[in-house]
Amino acid sequence: MNRILPYTLYPLTLIAAALAYLLTFQLTHLHLLALYSGVSLSAIIIFTAEKFFPLHHEWIPTKEDLITDVFFYSVIVQVAFPFALYFAGINILNFLGFKEGIILDLWPHHFSKITQFFILAISGEFFQYWWHRLCHTYKFLWPIHAPHHFQKKLYSWNTSRFHFFDKFVEFFFTIFIFLSLGLSVEILSYYYLFYAITGYVQHSNLDIKLGWMDYIIASGETHRFHHDSNLSASKCNYANNFVLFDLLFKTFKRIPGEKNPIVGMNSKNTPIGVIEETQYPISHFKDEFFQLILKNIMESVAGEKVKELQRATSDPKTFQNARLFEILQKNQETIFGIEHDFKNIKTVEHFKKNVPIRDYEEHRHYIEMIFKGETKALSALSPHYFTKTSGTTGKPKYIPINMEIQKAYIASQQILSHSLFKKDSKYLSGEIFSVVGNECEEILYDKWPCGSMSGKLYSLAHKSIKAKHVFQKDIATLNDSEKMYFYLAALALLSPNTTFYVSPNPSTLLKIFEVINSKRPELLKLIQDGNDPIVKKHSRKFDHAIELLNLQKDLKVTDVWPNLHILALWMQGSCSYLIPRVKNLIGPKTQLAELGFLCSEFYGTLPVDSDTNKQVPTLLDNYFEFIEKNDYESGNRETLGLNELKLGYEYYIVVTTIGCFYRYFINDIIKVTGFYNQTPTIVFSQKGKGITNITGEKISEKQLVSFFEELNSQEQRIKFFICLADQVNQSYTLYLESDSNLSIEKLEKDLDQHLKNVNIEYASKVSTQRLQPIKIHLLEPGTSELYRTHCIKKGQSEVQFKFLYLQYLSNVDFPFKSHSKK
Repeated sequence: MNRILPYTLYPLTLIAAALAYLLTFQLTHLHLLALYSGVSLSAIIIFTAEKFFPLHHEWIPTKEDLITDVFFYSVIVQVAFPFALYFAGINILNFLGFKEGIILDLWPHHFSKITQFFILAISGEFFQYWWHRLCHTYKFLWPIHAPHHFQKKLYSWNTSRFHFFDKFVEFFFTIFIFLSLGLSVEILSYYYLFYAITGYVQHSNLDIKLGWMDYIIASGETHRFHHDSNLSASKCNYANNFVLFDLLFKTFKRIPGEKNPIVGMNSKNTPIGVIEETQYPISHFKDEFFQLILKNIMESVAGEKVKELQRATSDPKTFQNARLFEILQKNQETIFGIEHDFKNIKTVEHFKKNVPIRDYEEHRHYIEMIFKGETKALSALSPHYFTKTSGTTGKPKYIPINMEIQKAYIASQQILSHSLFKKDSKYLSGEIFSVVGNECEEILYDKWPCGSMSGKLYSLAHKSIKAKHVFQKDIATLNDSEKMYFYLAALALLSPNTTFYVSPNPSTLLKIFEVINSKRPELLKLIQDGNDPIVKKHSRKFDHAIELLNLQKDLKVTDVWPNLHILALWMQGSCSYLIPRVKNLIGPKTQLAELGFLCSEFYGTLPVDSDTNKQVPTLLDNYFEFIEKNDYESGNRETLGLNELKLGYEYYIVVTTIGCFYRYFINDIIKVTGFYNQTPTIVFSQKGKGITNITGEKISEKQLVSFFEELNSQEQRIKFFICLADQVNQSYTLYLESDSNLSIEKLEKDLDQHLKNVNIEYASKVSTQRLQPIKIHLLEPGTSELYRTHCIKKGQSEVQFKFLYLQYLSNVDFPFKSHSKK
């Protein structure tokens, strides 16, 4: 049988089915009933043969497979649905006055039945070939046909696995059109009997061989190549019945004796079950429609702003000077403008002469004037809101926000969103996991709300964007940092459809996943109880979250957010130290996006290249000046314009902002990484106060961070460190918190050697004993969280919080020494 069956089964099945057809027709005179009689017999024959002589045992269908194939795809999709379309179409045409559903009676009835059969078969094959090929060629059409390729095995019954949309197209082009031209039901029945039997054979789990007939009829040996799990390799053998058009258009593939390919689809997101399979193209079209709408919105809202920014980068000097004099002209009647004679300033040099460089404390007097009622002390526009951040003197810094500043912030966020869309257009297809601050932490002088700018911008977002945010305002109002992260961890577990994560500091993400993995029992209890108002809104995701928490492994981003497209955060400066740990959490398909240089006082940079994360200063909003790092530290205060910066150099930044600060020294250092047109692309390098100097060694925060980056790459997990310069005792003490078992003696030796290698002045001072070698103390677990909480209570923003890893001991009022391990 194994030798005879491959060559005889197909013709014998055709003969048996034809006899069943003729017998049934003789008894009933109903062509359609006769058709299904012949089709049913052929299905039984092929399926029985598969039972005894399977080609691949792994392709044998399960009971569940057969129930789905027979009762859903065969009975409903292949029989009931076409019947419903047939009778609906006929009745509609009859209603429109077309007798028996014939629009134009052009069918060649006078030809022999065999000739009519081949006319229908070849014409129908032409339509089906191109429809089939287009589905495999165009991404937009693929989801309609994809359900036919979901199964990772081939057997006779899954020839019926077609989506309703796919079946409708087939019905229209191979039934409806020909019936409307006068095709008889008899010829149609002959064709579909042949079509069904060929389909069963094509998909059968049998070693059926047609020999040279492979060049005429679409066989199983050739059709299996079409079901290759490699979708590129599957673009061949589109024929349903006759391979004429595959040969004609060079898509025919026949390699006798070649091992059958792995079939199906390799995607992890392949739908399982008839409901998901049926919804698949609907969901896809909904997503595509959303992407089309989103693209148009992005272009209409931000497209022109992006073009304007790009135009400005071609001539930064001209645009910067124009911006400066526009700011001066608008604010010449303010108290600050009158005091500094804005009205008579005609040149950039005159501006520099009239307005000295100043920090926040030298602006504070004008801020306090606003509080006393002089609302136009700094800007012609009165503030309606204040943000708050920590100050160098212990007093918080209050930043006035007027409508012009707010509008500029919104425009900057729109440009950022446009860039992210260019990076990955699917990044907003799911939920947004963001961490924002409290919009209103206090009311200043019973008049001005004061809080986080991120919270303010969130409140101004369109309701359609807010609806996508997982974050809830209730969390932003929590004063307990530990409690806040606990809820963030719960929401992360309850938002598996997250496609976009945004929060500036990478430590926020790391902390969320640390809580997920360290507080599983508490999270399980919270979610299983389900009554907490913050988690209650996500009740449909409870089972999924519980399943994740019961996994016996540390959860990563790939487990919790499998469809995450973009992670937007800070990647430069001191935050770069944490990026390797972030990369360890995410999968290869998630892209990192740089949020850029921004602070409470102003929005500093905007992306101009979504692929490389390159950012240029906000030259259309603010006026920038720069002082080369070494010049500044040697006492020089001469500033350079944006057009005068050099590649690879570091500069202190001085900025005149859109609405409230003039020649503002923020003590931030940026680095020039390249150029976009004629404008330098910059990144935040470090805080100016990230340099300490006791005896002339000038240790930088970057020098310290580079050591711990290397240490973390060796999987010696350092959770936190801070180095304090003691000017009294002329020594450095480094405190660190770690999960690893570390040899402090070796670590001291290695760090000391590292600093000697990267800082020759440190090496010289230590060798001459003018500076003591660095000492390391191990901190008790949880100290970093206590320090974070301490800093936030003093006024630092939770959302934009950054650890300063190098400071003078005299500037730090947290008792690290008392938290050292004994």
